[in-house]
Amino acid sequence: MTTLPISAHTQEAITAGNAFLARYRHAVCRNDETGQDGVLMDAVGTHLYLRDASGFEFDCYMEYLVVVSPPPPVSGAYVRYVGTDDSTRRSPGQLMEMWALRGGGAMATVQPPATGAWFALLSDLVWTNFPHPMGHVANWAELFCVEGEAS
Repeated sequence: MTTLPISAHTQEAITAGNAFLARYRHAVCRNDETGQDGVLMDAVGTHLYLRDASGFEFDCYMEYLVVVSPPPPVSGAYVRYVGTDDSTRRSPGQLMEMWALRGGGAMATVQPPATGAWFALLSDLVWTNFPHPMGHVANWAELFCVEGEAS
């Protein structure tokens, strides 16, 4: 009879993992222990699951994770255009709407504060001010604090 390993997580670890995933899902991350880069796909407590560019999935513990670049912008985020077409005519603004394209990817509508809205591929947009820290997660003590508690 084969026994499977049991993975146990405290409620605090589950809470921290869920909060981390809500902020960083689809961010490009690195497992600092192995050097593998991938996109953050899921979390179970502090055990994270990533997918590299070839589609290979691997796991990593939160203490070894380094956030390399932020996830794609979400609706309501303030973004700027980094594509190659007419970037001088596209003022930064708020991401208002997104929809999927048949061939993959997504199209987005951006509304600058003082001019008319414009369209772009989501892949050509970046956050103007990503609201969460980047870098080595092990240094983020506040990540493991439960909401509403002071440390």
